[in-house]
Amino acid sequence: MSATMSDPKATSMERKARSKVLAKKGFYIHFGIFAIVSLFFLTINLLTDPSSLWFYYPVVSGGRGSNSISGHLWRAWH
Repeated sequence: MSATMSDPKATSMERKARSKVLAKKGFYIHFGIFAIVSLFFLTINLLTDPSSLWFYYPVVSGGRGSNSISGHLWRAWH
């Protein structure tokens, strides 16, 4: 039997550590997808009409409307 299995405090700490790692992983995944989609909008904007920059409207509204990124941020670092 390992030392961590006999110590309930260590098991609790391991669960908290795994939870933090998963929260950070979720944050980076959501942030990465947000960045890719933002670059996609920027590319479409610059290819279709570079004189009128509209890409930031969906980027800002998507960032504000999506609480999943900020929720992951909160859970990962607090």
